[in-house]
Amino acid sequence: MKFLLLFLLLFVSCGDEIDNSTDPTVQTEFLNLSYGSNERNKLDVSLPKNRSKENTKTMIFIHGGGWLSGSKEDFSNWREYYSNIGFAAVSLNYRYANGGDVTFPQIIEDIDNAIKFVKKNSDNWHISNNFGLLGISAGGHLSLLYGYTFENVKLIISIVGPVDLSDELLKQYLKNKNNGYDALPIITGTCQNCEYNSSPINFIKNIPTLLIYGKLDDLVPYQQGETLFNKLKENDYTSRLILVENAGHNVFGENGENTTVLLQYINDWIIKYLK
Repeated sequence: MKFLLLFLLLFVSCGDEIDNSTDPTVQTEFLNLSYGSNERNKLDVSLPKNRSKENTKTMIFIHGGGWLSGSKEDFSNWREYYSNIGFAAVSLNYRYANGGDVTFPQIIEDIDNAIKFVKKNSDNWHISNNFGLLGISAGGHLSLLYGYTFENVKLIISIVGPVDLSDELLKQYLKNKNNGYDALPIITGTCQNCEYNSSPINFIKNIPTLLIYGKLDDLVPYQQGETLFNKLKENDYTSRLILVENAGHNVFGENGENTTVLLQYINDWIIKYLK
């Protein structure tokens, strides 16, 4: 991931000093805004210069980390990059799953509250309410689950995100990475229908969905992406699947070798469907 961050930084203009104002002509950054009462309910916002309610679309980034770790700061350079090319960009923290009082419904509630917070401030920030979601790994799963069960987003980009948490191959991959420990109940919970209800593949709808997976991934099998893509295609839903032959879970490549082409796919999707 560090190579991707360095790559994105090459695109960042250093000519404009970020100023904490809502002047739409000024590039602006707000950090650690509270969107809820929990200490994890924080988000960061990067706003482009010369923005407007009519024309400035918003990308929302959801971090990975196995639902147990990770941070909005993982997307700091993504926010800066997209702000510099004219998008509003938001990265958010959410409560970590613990298998008890925080499983997938509470995390989805956090994402919804964060989006409501952005909507509430959109007039003051001079940005539109046209939102796209992008998540990596666990964040990809959450982006899909939220996007398919709420009405607030125009597109979804899931990078190596699990889609079917009942899948035996996924369970085996995760156990192999956790010394045989089954960690999925920490996010799904243990109720009778929890695996079904936490799996985005069971709630698909026609939101433009870009799926990116590595053929060598030993954590989230690329077949997860194939299964979801085939179901979307069967329903004639707008979607695209990118399988990267030489990539594992870090789909951008250990030396960043896949970054240029994948970023082009991502940007093309955003430009085409975030309207």
